[in-house]
Amino acid sequence: VTRLLTSLLGRSCLAPLGESLLIHRARDGDGDGVPDQAGRFFSAYMFHTRDNLRQTALDWLQAIRVVRSFFGAPGDPSPRWPSGTLPIGGEEGTPFDGDLDGDGTTELAGDFDADGTPDLGGWDGPFRMWGTSLGGLTTMIVTGLEPSIVAAAPISGGGGLLDIGARTGLSPARDPVWYRVLGPAIVTEPATGPSEESGCEAGQLRIYFETASLNKRHTVEMSCLPAEALAEGDVLVVRNEGNREVRCAGVGPGGRARVVIPTSTGDPLRIEVHAGRAAEMDYATCTAPAMGTPDLVIDRWGVEQAATATPGRCPQCAAYQGTVWELDSPLVAPTDGLGLHRQSPEARRIAGLSQLVVDPADPINYAARLFLRPPRAQDVEERPRGMMVMLTLGDTTVPVATGHAYARAAGILPFLPADAPEELADYRAPVGFEARYDAPSPADLLIAYHVTEGMSRLRRHPVPGADHFVVDPDDFSEGRQWFDPSGERQVPADAPGATRPLRLDPPLRWARESRPAAGGSDDPWQGAGDAPSYSALAHGMIFPVGQHIILPDDPRKPFDEGVYLLSAIGWYLASDGREIPWHVMPDRHHCLEAQTCGYGED
Repeated sequence: VTRLLTSLLGRSCLAPLGESLLIHRARDGDGDGVPDQAGRFFSAYMFHTRDNLRQTALDWLQAIRVVRSFFGAPGDPSPRWPSGTLPIGGEEGTPFDGDLDGDGTTELAGDFDADGTPDLGGWDGPFRMWGTSLGGLTTMIVTGLEPSIVAAAPISGGGGLLDIGARTGLSPARDPVWYRVLGPAIVTEPATGPSEESGCEAGQLRIYFETASLNKRHTVEMSCLPAEALAEGDVLVVRNEGNREVRCAGVGPGGRARVVIPTSTGDPLRIEVHAGRAAEMDYATCTAPAMGTPDLVIDRWGVEQAATATPGRCPQCAAYQGTVWELDSPLVAPTDGLGLHRQSPEARRIAGLSQLVVDPADPINYAARLFLRPPRAQDVEERPRGMMVMLTLGDTTVPVATGHAYARAAGILPFLPADAPEELADYRAPVGFEARYDAPSPADLLIAYHVTEGMSRLRRHPVPGADHFVVDPDDFSEGRQWFDPSGERQVPADAPGATRPLRLDPPLRWARESRPAAGGSDDPWQGAGDAPSYSALAHGMIFPVGQHIILPDDPRKPFDEGVYLLSAIGWYLASDGREIPWHVMPDRHHCLEAQTCGYGED
């Protein structure tokens, strides 16, 4: 890959760029010989997860400092590459005089086309930032730390990392955390035949560990059992002979059972089957009267591992992250885990403690530094700073509730009534809001219409033709978005079965001036005017059954919300946060979707 990339880029004298692109921090985390990009970005090892997020933010902060330096420091408007340093691709000990192209002149930093003028950046230039999903989280953190950013637009981001982790439906963020907390699990189920995960024949019962490998669910099969080995009413008892923990569960129909137990890697395990004892078992202590000798004991590995799946053998059998256990060797735990149960006090307690660990990398803890308490630096001009928090309705990957939490902490989404104390002026609704919307505050309104909850499957607000659509509080399409009854496809308004979600009237489209409220009669709650910066909370309707992130443009849609929303973000950033399109041109903001208006035009 290195030779190919440097050869292709070398034709344009950019071979060193190819080498720099291949520098990475990736490591082989699962023992398969291939470096894993971000394989442990999110994990149950909270200090590691915290530092991954902090390192990401630090990388962006450093990138901004590099780009700021391209026009030099104050008093030095034309910086040169420092002489005496070694460019990527040079030989060790080769002196460097700053002449990159060999024409006898020292190049300007940031002058990528060598025309004598840096192409971007500068110490005194304002910067803007936007990102989606993890990029949205990063944008929230970096904006709270970097004073040179004047406008930001995170999409599908949020605050409260353990709240995101507890509710997300995204397996690479969920599985590596919760399979460690709620596992490992010992699972029995009917086999369907040899596969990548199983070496058991159809008709047998397979018994395996369920855990995580890097950021994915992973199974480690330990044995294949006759179908009659487990029956409904039996009890499966698992004993960890390393830490003396014992866990048990009754066997259900088809020989299915699931037991979680705390382990450390390499703990010796003993699995027992007690036939017909389910009704007698005390599941708190895993004991029963006259329990006696188990009817079946599994304490050895009973399957083999192979490079390819063959009958009785599979690559995930008796193998985990480079370790392979021989057939008939003592059964041990392949990995570690806490063995907690869902919705238990212990699981909630560990989540709370984990939040304390990740707090330094949580976007919500930098929210107030947007404009309520902005960061300052001696070499950065103080400028107004704003943010458009863009959420996608019904998002279950970064739940809408976490985006609202960030907006509340930033002062963008008021959650107190208008008569709240003066010292809380930044968080209280404007006078007249309750009379207009019959809710004490915008946050209360979004909760009442279950926008914050954001789960279409709970069927909170049925409409003619569909009972599982989420509410659209902002109605940016102004009635142009209609969907088929499934909610998974946009259709013309006159299409058979065309249905539209419930919408607020008037639309919320919440915004405020990007400054602290002074209290008293001072009212920052407006979206347009002469203020130097505004911040907004926007809810994009992609599909009424929920969607994570804004989808690319699709000209087949009657209303192309992807073009509209991304163009709105572009407009907002281009104005350095001074203009929110639907507020500054309320009668023609759909020109963004039609691509018929341009920034700066009357």
